[in-house]
Amino acid sequence: MNGNRTAPADPAPLDHWLTAFAGLAEQHDLPTDRPRPALPDRVLDLAEHRPPERNRAAAAAFAAAAGVPVAAVHEAAVAALVHRLGAGTDLPLAVTGAGGHPAVLRIDLSGRPSFRALVARVAARREEAARHAAVTPDEVRDAVNRARHTPGRPLFQVGVCTTGAAPHPEAELWFDVGGPGPDRLHHARRIFEPATADRFLRNLDRLLASALADPDAPVHRLDILDEEQRRYLLHTVNDTAREVPDTTFGAWFEDQVARTPDTVAVRCGGAAWTYAELNARANRLARVLAARGAGPEQVVAVLLPRSDQLIITFLAVLKAGAVYMPADPGLPETRLRTMLADAAPALVVTDSATRHLVPDAIPAAARVETDTDPLIDRQPDTAPRVAGLTGDSPVYLLYTSGSTGTPKGISMGTAAIVNLIAWNMRHLPAGPGHVTAHFAALGFDPTVQEFLGTLLAGGTLVVPPEELRRDPAEFVHWLREHRITDLYAPTVMIEAIYRAALAQDVELPELRQIAQGGEPLVLSAAAKEFHAAVPRRLYNLYGPTETHAATALLMPADVADWPENTPIGEALWNTRLYVLDEDLAPVPPGVPGELYIAGLCLARGYHRRPAQTAGRFLPDPFGPAGSRMYRSGDVVRWRADSRLEFLGRTDHQLKIRGMRVELGEVEAAIRQTPQVQDAAVIAAGTGNRQRLDAYLVPAPGAVDVVAATRALLARTVPAPMIPATFTLLDALPVNPNGKLDRLNLPAPHVAPGRPPATPTEHALCRIAEQVLQCGQVGTDDNFFELGGNSLLGSELAARVRTGLGLALGVDVILGRPTVAEWADALTTAGAERPELRPARPRPAEPRASHAQQNLWLVDQLEGPGPRYNEPFALRLTGRLDPSVLEAALNDVIARHEALRTVLTVSAEGEPRQRVAAPGQPGTPLPVTDVTEARLPAAMRELTARPFDLAADPPLRALLLRVTDAPEDTHVLLVVVHHVACDGASVAPFWRDLAAAFNSRSGHPDPAGGPPPLPVQYADYALWQRDLLDPDRDPHTLVKRQSAYWASALAGLPELTGTPTDRPRPEIRSADGGAVPLTLPADAHARLAAFARSRRTTVFTVVHAAVTALLDHLGAGPDIAVGAVVAGRTDHALDDLVGFFANTVVLRVRTDGAPDFDTLVERARETDLAALAHQDLPFEQVVDVLRPARTLAHTPLVQIMLAFQVRPALPPALTGLGTRFQHVDTGVAKFDLCFDIAETFGPDDAPTGLEGSLSFPLDIYDEATAARWAALLTRLLHRAPTRSGETPGRLLADPEPDPRPTTHRAPGERRPTC
Repeated sequence: MNGNRTAPADPAPLDHWLTAFAGLAEQHDLPTDRPRPALPDRVLDLAEHRPPERNRAAAAAFAAAAGVPVAAVHEAAVAALVHRLGAGTDLPLAVTGAGGHPAVLRIDLSGRPSFRALVARVAARREEAARHAAVTPDEVRDAVNRARHTPGRPLFQVGVCTTGAAPHPEAELWFDVGGPGPDRLHHARRIFEPATADRFLRNLDRLLASALADPDAPVHRLDILDEEQRRYLLHTVNDTAREVPDTTFGAWFEDQVARTPDTVAVRCGGAAWTYAELNARANRLARVLAARGAGPEQVVAVLLPRSDQLIITFLAVLKAGAVYMPADPGLPETRLRTMLADAAPALVVTDSATRHLVPDAIPAAARVETDTDPLIDRQPDTAPRVAGLTGDSPVYLLYTSGSTGTPKGISMGTAAIVNLIAWNMRHLPAGPGHVTAHFAALGFDPTVQEFLGTLLAGGTLVVPPEELRRDPAEFVHWLREHRITDLYAPTVMIEAIYRAALAQDVELPELRQIAQGGEPLVLSAAAKEFHAAVPRRLYNLYGPTETHAATALLMPADVADWPENTPIGEALWNTRLYVLDEDLAPVPPGVPGELYIAGLCLARGYHRRPAQTAGRFLPDPFGPAGSRMYRSGDVVRWRADSRLEFLGRTDHQLKIRGMRVELGEVEAAIRQTPQVQDAAVIAAGTGNRQRLDAYLVPAPGAVDVVAATRALLARTVPAPMIPATFTLLDALPVNPNGKLDRLNLPAPHVAPGRPPATPTEHALCRIAEQVLQCGQVGTDDNFFELGGNSLLGSELAARVRTGLGLALGVDVILGRPTVAEWADALTTAGAERPELRPARPRPAEPRASHAQQNLWLVDQLEGPGPRYNEPFALRLTGRLDPSVLEAALNDVIARHEALRTVLTVSAEGEPRQRVAAPGQPGTPLPVTDVTEARLPAAMRELTARPFDLAADPPLRALLLRVTDAPEDTHVLLVVVHHVACDGASVAPFWRDLAAAFNSRSGHPDPAGGPPPLPVQYADYALWQRDLLDPDRDPHTLVKRQSAYWASALAGLPELTGTPTDRPRPEIRSADGGAVPLTLPADAHARLAAFARSRRTTVFTVVHAAVTALLDHLGAGPDIAVGAVVAGRTDHALDDLVGFFANTVVLRVRTDGAPDFDTLVERARETDLAALAHQDLPFEQVVDVLRPARTLAHTPLVQIMLAFQVRPALPPALTGLGTRFQHVDTGVAKFDLCFDIAETFGPDDAPTGLEGSLSFPLDIYDEATAARWAALLTRLLHRAPTRSGETPGRLLADPEPDPRPTTHRAPGERRPTC
């Protein structure tokens, strides 16, 4: 959005914008279909919708009457829509302003303005932007980001234009509306589905029509749903009507007893009750209760422990038609007394062990003891007759925590529970053969689901000892012993059971049906492992106590299909779900709103609390007359699959630094840390000092939990969502119902930081102590908790740069605020590496290395081709015995296993290395006659032949006899697939070939042949797998380096573009050309001396020069170049042939017109950091960044710098003259590849740079590449003596350069890119 500048109307235009955007939230909420990726790909898809012409005409008429541009009307409509979609009241909106200049307007929707008022606000912001148009939006963005220390973050997410202007790539939504054609919405494809974008356009159409029909109506009340959307939200998703039994629970149970009288219904300890026995005992007790006054609307409090007697009493209360009220004897006595006083029960049922808990205020006549009352056994075993029961008659009274701290009773009617159990029998059947554990807390509503779902279906209910139920390690053995098939429990307990079962290798094959509720379902690695072992059904149930279960989701049978964010599912039978805004209007799908629940599932209300009942149970404006809906307080949204996604509680939301933060979202992000088993987050502080406190339960054996959690959050969530404190706990506190008890979380505590362990950590601790002027700083101490702030962060960054010569960004200091994390960011605190040595024992077919696996995957996807064939050739003059050369070639193949390795596929689908025995079979060296003119074509033919990686040895060779040369001349062409070699393999290959040839020719090296290789490539592959194993320790190299690349490449442009001669095709081809790139010895020597004076290498100087050239060509200011690094990080690999090379991304900014010295310093910082993180394979870096994948260009980098250092002289073969022979592959893997070798003579004196610039023929002409190669050569000639000048001046023409070399030097190599 770089528009033309106009003369500034304000003496300090940038100050105006900094003031205008002060306090703007870093990110605004939009109803995305998928989570935002850590790095957006900035690829936009397009949706279209044609609005009625009357809307445009009405908008024009309204604008004319209001005296504002019609664009302001459409911009106001988009702002209103985005506000209604949940983005808040403080919105940055990108627009095309007066005169076509781009601008970002900060639109204020606070105070519930009318549409007319909103248009006026937008028009005022447009005029303000026009007065300050001297500053472009990109400059405003950069200034605002510097002020709030959020580098790279876009200033806006939504834009709107009425002129058809191209969308800004930073936009997530770009509305092109108000023109003569259809309205268009460009939307970020990775976070929005096309159907969602289409719906937004229809919402905008409807909103604008509503606004223009009544412009004085408040924006928040404008209708944004068309009839189809309204019908979907109110009726389609609520089409849940089902027939359910018209019966009482007593009669329902009697029917089941008649079907299975002799089946065991309940087991408890050594006791077993058949259905007939259980029914008879419950009937006798029911008669006693009825005789004492129990009946419809009468509460019977049951003060019994978990036991068979509790179940009998539950049935007896229902058979008497009374209201079951569980009173758990394990509750604090004060709470029991409060509950009993509030419930005012007609009777209290106890046994002799719990009778002392009954308050004295309850008379003896209102008490029944199940184990001592002689009247029970004297009763008939038939149920008492009960009159007056209706569907509205209460079944139970459960007490939950109230907002005031006083428990409140919830009265649930018969019809609701009949509906639930009918659904339960269909979806969670627990009939004969099923064995259900009575696990739920006694006062928790799933207890009723356990009891009735099992006993009304013919299953068996088993009661565990209370103390055993609280010990997951012992409980899993109890589950196995009793062959439990069905389990209801909250997710916290289920997760503990999973972990205990896995830790003790207890499979629980009979446990096939698990239902969880009470808390959001957490799908941990333990859960997936447990469910993958044995087929099981996992139900996610949701419902407040006021509705019992209202939604349900059956998880997919295959854990691989489990969703990342688990929805709470769809409505149960005869249940209606509404997602409404604060004005009780339905919100569109994807938009967060509060969940309101209606239908048969509703409780009658709060016991003896009519005012509270009226406040939560409201008239249902969408249902039948007289119906009610329950205001849940839960924030949800409709997903595209018509399921609800739980987002959190309305009372768990807060704003930090202007951003709405949901505690549940932060908790979910923390649980992604492998070192964390469970987590809870609470809000603390007020106003500007509001913060988050996190409580972590470490995973078994985890260390440095806090550092790992901070690092993950820094990569995955905005800074306001990162807690200020982290407290480690053995377990999270839970209340008696098994839910997280936030009120009992301890005060935040920061564990004492560990002392510094490395020189870098020591230096950083000392710098932090100086900046913070505090006592001793530990490596885990939190910068903010020691008094740090953004200004001190800037000072600390400056001191690190001057004191250590390293770049530590302020964003890293603030986003990862401990010394340990800073040290990781500086890449100098590496983990100890495993020793590289021969693997003993070595697998018969070791796993492929990461690099091999990547090329194998490419081969599987694209099919065999020449793209990764690596040719190199040697021109030989003199009398040659081809058989000696063939034998020497096979000696080299025998020495290097990689050259006789094929890639097979394991049963798990992984590539494996199969190493052939030496000489089985030998590699032939056929001889073919060619003319000098025919030689290049003959070499291309062999080079173009693809390899079958599973069958063909990765090396083939051809000896070409040049028949028209003036003397005996041969060219040895060797073609190796990249899986077996890289650029650094060429030198040891030629060296070993020369040694073998000379030995076989009778002239062995007097010093002896090459020493034995310490390792082979398969050893390296196994070592690399160990090195990059993320489970090797909590701070493995792969995790640190992944974090580095995620930070270093955040916001990287999708394409580093240069001007092309033709449009880029949708599918790039491999056809390429190359032009020479050379620098003579004297210029090379000056370049080397300049590099030494700048404390860097020739590679870095060349990198800076390539960056300067690309900036000159228009690719700046954010330029990424891929560099090939040798990857031979252990000396044992120096002489080995194999594929060790890796690609690192070198990102340098060119803003501010830097001189060449500055550019070299920037390149130096980048190169040092990148080389310190070179172990992570490039394909894994791509996985971390997840850039947009396209066949048009390579991911992350399109421009490569392949730089090598090698001797200038070719290998010496006895009796033969030798020189390197250029091979033109005709292949281009990248947009541009600068393939450069730094050569040296025998005395290590610089002898020049030589190489080529390769390019794809489908977008560049050879003349273009040649011109750019000449520009780079010019820059390398001039920079060492004029480094204080900008590259633009260095590339200017007036000063003549030394005559360029237009032919290839004798040591010229074929391109390796």
